[in-house]
Amino acid sequence: MFGYLDKNSFTTIPNLSTFKQLQFLSISHNNISTLDIRWDVTPQLKFLNLSMNKLSTFPLNSLDNLTTLQTLDLSHNHLTNIVGLSSSFPALKYLNAGYNMIERLIATVDKQRNQAFPNLHILELNNNNITIIDMYLTRFKALQKIGIVIQSLDVSYALIFS
Repeated sequence: MFGYLDKNSFTTIPNLSTFKQLQFLSISHNNISTLDIRWDVTPQLKFLNLSMNKLSTFPLNSLDNLTTLQTLDLSHNHLTNIVGLSSSFPALKYLNAGYNMIERLIATVDKQRNQAFPNLHILELNNNNITIIDMYLTRFKALQKIGIVIQSLDVSYALIFS
């Protein structure tokens, strides 16, 4: 099942509880500033496009129940950080958080698997204000491409190369 809710001037995400089979949701080009929704009502979601909204925070742990999510697009919002990057998304292959105001990336690692995002192939972070990366980049085992342009960067080397 597909849901196209683009360009509707939504300020919140509508109730999706009747769409349990929803696999594709695009809700871009709206005025959504907060995610006040229970994502567990859409357990089969594979594609989520929240680009071109007004999100300033995005608690990734709010998506913990979306274990089938493969594509997440958060580009062109007002995000200043992404906290909670972890292996909570075992199927995630593509994460786009480009064109935001992200200054800091913080990732945690699944201690049992010794890796983060086991299937993440592409991580897009272009056109942000990233100055701090505090991640175990070497633990992103499937990562094939990372798109990032940085001008001044403080990387926690002890974490990356440990």
